[in-house]
Amino acid sequence: MAMNTEDVLVEYFVKVRDAANEAIEQLTPQEIKEQVPSVSEANFDLNFTEYAGQKLGNFEVAEKNGNIPEKWTRGFNILKQANATISSRYHGENYDFTYWLYNRKIYRQKLKR
Repeated sequence: MAMNTEDVLVEYFVKVRDAANEAIEQLTPQEIKEQVPSVSEANFDLNFTEYAGQKLGNFEVAEKNGNIPEKWTRGFNILKQANATISSRYHGENYDFTYWLYNRKIYRQKLKR
């Protein structure tokens, strides 16, 4: 079965694309590959209630009730996907707070710098 010019070109460009992707993968430094992009802290712009505890000190809690459901769910899902817990808190490079989940609530505490 003879291939037409368009099929030949498509096959050629697919091979060029695959070769370029392989070259990019091989040439990308490991430290760049390991970087995990963080999301904007604006995703956690929720209504938080302040609390103070003996062990934790000052912290804040956001519950689904009292927040816009879509915004709260977005923040919750980000933290859930990141497996954010009190011992493994979530924050980006320029965040003001650390965030974690506990009992289907979003907690945050001022980031100590």
